[in-house]
Amino acid sequence: DNGSSVNRLSDLPSPMDVIQKLPVEKNGIYRSGVAVALTGNQTTALTYNLSDNNGLAVASKTVTVSGPYHDSKNIDEIFSDYFRGSRNFQGTLTISSSNGVPFATSNFRQYKNSSFATLQSTASTGTTVIPHIAVGGGYDLESMIQNLESTPQTFVYSIKDQTGGNHN
Repeated sequence: DNGSSVNRLSDLPSPMDVIQKLPVEKNGIYRSGVAVALTGNQTTALTYNLSDNNGLAVASKTVTVSGPYHDSKNIDEIFSDYFRGSRNFQGTLTISSSNGVPFATSNFRQYKNSSFATLQSTASTGTTVIPHIAVGGGYDLESMIQNLESTPQTFVYSIKDQTGGNHN
């Protein structure tokens, strides 16, 4: 331990879907966030709804996006008006697409006064989209693919930029 904190991404990235529901929290120690990715070329309105632990809706925001699309923000960045000051919060973030365009999400937690790092693992067959990978800017990317089958498998691994193009 070198004194740095590791912030953990959700254990499993979500499957592509038209609605995602994530637990979120903000307090003096850490704050939750979400990464969202659309892999197709469609346009949709993404609606972010924030509800407290009692199910009371406290904030909402809609953004129109065109795929391929990626964004990653802390909840106090998404709902900056609601989180003015030092408001603590615990509840649920629900994201939905207006016209059935599927998207993937991962939620994360960032600790106060620490560098941002993520760990993520998934077990999957077929295509898995991990919506947030930091490249450059002092970040390192380490990944491991493990075949859990008894027969050889083929894996295709690609990193895309925000426009859906291959990252060099």
